[in-house]
Amino acid sequence: MSRTISSARQLYIIIAVFLLALAASSILAVLVGGRILDRLVGNTDLESFDDYAAVIKYSEPIPKMTVTSSAGVVEIPIDGKINVVLPQYVNCPDVCHWESSIIVYLMKMLMDDGLIDEVAFVTIGTNPYYETLQDGVDYMNLVAGDLIDQGVFWIWVQEENYQDQKPIWEAFKIAVQPYCIMEDGTILDTVSEEEFLKLYEEQSCETYGVTHTAGFIVVDRDGYMRYFISPTDDGWKRGQDKVAEAIYNVITELLNS
Repeated sequence: MSRTISSARQLYIIIAVFLLALAASSILAVLVGGRILDRLVGNTDLESFDDYAAVIKYSEPIPKMTVTSSAGVVEIPIDGKINVVLPQYVNCPDVCHWESSIIVYLMKMLMDDGLIDEVAFVTIGTNPYYETLQDGVDYMNLVAGDLIDQGVFWIWVQEENYQDQKPIWEAFKIAVQPYCIMEDGTILDTVSEEEFLKLYEEQSCETYGVTHTAGFIVVDRDGYMRYFISPTDDGWKRGQDKVAEAIYNVITELLNS
């Protein structure tokens, strides 16, 4: 059940939601959260929240961008469709795969109701440091190859290097911070992209990863960012179908508006 919340508490909840979205993507997220909140909290309003997801309402145009994707060179947001945008990378330890599970639920719901042609799923790759576009293609086929064969539109957007990927992150308010954990347990979480690449090339770290915004960005058919859906801990791990339902509800609202 959705809950109504007083306007005095909305900003606090919105901030908490975005911190949760970051924390889900890495245990290191709280270390970079302060740098990221300024990018995320802006023209927003709390639409609803329950045990599984918080729905943040936006009203902000997304600039048209020509990008490299699994479907070739395309323009995003995809014209004439509701865009469900999610930040992911293939070697993510946790949240990216939960995101995939949620959108598979959502894809099936849309197919069952004859709405799948109205929606484009767009993954914005968050790890161009050592992953390739082909890695993303292989991942999509593993996760939802049968659904893609049935007509689901899901593309992976990734340029060859972080300099070209960065403007895409900025357009969709996606925060990305690479990190590495040394063999002695030292955490390097504020390294620049150049420093991170050097560490990776030298194989200086025991663990490499990326902290990034986690959740689902919904863009309407006119190219406006309308919603950010952030699952709760229960939503990520035990209520993935409920999160899919929350995204489905905002999609149908936009289709009927």
